[in-house]
Amino acid sequence: MTLRLAPEVLAYFRSQGRGWQTLLNDALKRLVSRRRKVA
Repeated sequence: MTLRLAPEVLAYFRSQGRGWQTLLNDALKRLVSRRRKVA
């Protein structure tokens, strides 16, 4: 899978150090959950 992110988004998550991919995944899951509640 390829996912294109804005450079500043990627930089932010990578700056969080080890586990940044998990943090990004968690943030995306929260976004999906919130959007499902609105729809």
